[in-house]
Amino acid sequence: MQRLLFCLLAFITSFGYSQPLVPLSGAKYEQTYTFDAYNQFSVEYFPRNNAPAQIRAYKTYFQTAGADFYVKLINDKKGNLVEALFDKKNQSVIQVLASIDNIPPLYSVGTYYLPVDTAVRKLDVVPTSETKMILDYNCRKYYYTYKKVVGEVWMTDALKMSNDLSVLRASRMMTLHNRLSVDGFVMEMKFLDSNGGTTVLKTVSLHNQEPYIVDLSEVNMSLVPSSVNYYAF
Repeated sequence: MQRLLFCLLAFITSFGYSQPLVPLSGAKYEQTYTFDAYNQFSVEYFPRNNAPAQIRAYKTYFQTAGADFYVKLINDKKGNLVEALFDKKNQSVIQVLASIDNIPPLYSVGTYYLPVDTAVRKLDVVPTSETKMILDYNCRKYYYTYKKVVGEVWMTDALKMSNDLSVLRASRMMTLHNRLSVDGFVMEMKFLDSNGGTTVLKTVSLHNQEPYIVDLSEVNMSLVPSSVNYYAF
């Protein structure tokens, strides 16, 4: 679970101002992607042996008037980071193997598919009577068990945003739990894994205004030959 949580994937998609580029695989993407806001999250892992906590901070950039988004890990100091750029209009995903070691990033593009509903992995959560305010939003506590993992989720129905823009996607938990059994925006999540470690996912801030542009016009793009599940990133 720890390995799953701390492998970054970032998601970016576009307004589509320019003509899409078309590599040999048939996957299309735009030359530039523009975002105007972001949500910020943290993921904290506490090992059971009192080792130092591992903390990751994320920003999910999105378009207030669009559907595209980009999840970015902003404080990893170990080197290689995998990001993924999702282009909703062209239904393609661009993966970026970035680096902080002065090595040029590597880019690849392919298409993604949305699985049929019966193939979606849904996490069954059970509501409780507990509520609390998180960032001025009234949230309800839910609990769940998954294999040997016991956890809790705090969600609100006051935010009309997709969980693609929540800590569920930013932490990459969505690769394991594509959706939850009840509707709501995930604000916090906490669980104890089979190794005795505790992971805490938190929403730090929402709707921060900041322009962000991704320019792919000059990159050397390689090709992914097969389509990939939308929740695999």
